[in-house]
Amino acid sequence: MLRKLIDSYLQLEIPEDISVSLEVIENDTAPGCKELVSQYANQSVRYFHEPRLGIPFARNRSVQAALNNGADFIAFVDDDEWFTKSWLTAIWGFYRSQPEGTVVQGAVTSILPANTPEHLHTFFQRKELDTGSKLHMCRTNNVLVPASVFTIYKLRFDESRPFAGGTDSKLFREAASLNVPLVYCAEAIVNEDVPPARISYHWLTKRYFRIGLTLGEHQGLVNPGSKAAHTIKRMASFVKYTLKSALYLALNKKQKHMKSWLKGCQKLGEGLGPWGVKVDSYRDVQGN
Repeated sequence: MLRKLIDSYLQLEIPEDISVSLEVIENDTAPGCKELVSQYANQSVRYFHEPRLGIPFARNRSVQAALNNGADFIAFVDDDEWFTKSWLTAIWGFYRSQPEGTVVQGAVTSILPANTPEHLHTFFQRKELDTGSKLHMCRTNNVLVPASVFTIYKLRFDESRPFAGGTDSKLFREAASLNVPLVYCAEAIVNEDVPPARISYHWLTKRYFRIGLTLGEHQGLVNPGSKAAHTIKRMASFVKYTLKSALYLALNKKQKHMKSWLKGCQKLGEGLGPWGVKVDSYRDVQGN
């Protein structure tokens, strides 16, 4: 996957008014990808090793590496993704049309294994938004961030629970609270190869529950006095969607069953999130 990402980076169309480099952060106890990355050393690709395990450690190391290299902007993508040729011209061109300091979130298209059951396809695709849509948070799977977010506002990814996930949405919510504009660009597309290990009922259940925990944690921070009422309401929704999913399962309506079940899992997470409940979803490595 890493080689595919780097090769797609080398195929990017580069606007005339910018220069770019790719910072690869290997997050492992011992370096294993350095030799691979070194093959691209003469093509503005740089390697860094972050031995502290956890996504926020890797993200913060990438921020520091980029700032040390004099970056005015930092674009984040995941290592299971690859660029479309027009990605950079699209996201940079859109940024130029926005107020200075705007964070731009691009689109991610999930590429699923050929044998993925049809009723699961929709649950791996992100919600489609119109270009220019205002956002309340972003994710690091495809986002262009002005360096000022990290220099002027001193924001960093929360390292307190390195395997729990959600630290990217937390950082961008903090940015939004500081009046940093967050805007969506549908034309800036990266593709994501979904590993076969994730094509399962179990993985989707954990994913939607974790998303709920992140949303619930934010709710608890914004309105700490209403945590109990918030939790009661979400638990009622969890029961409702669980009953609906059982009904759809009995009627053999697979997609409606999954949709109701996953909504219920998210509501359960939203109810528990304000109380500090976490799951360490990123301890295991998936994909090649």
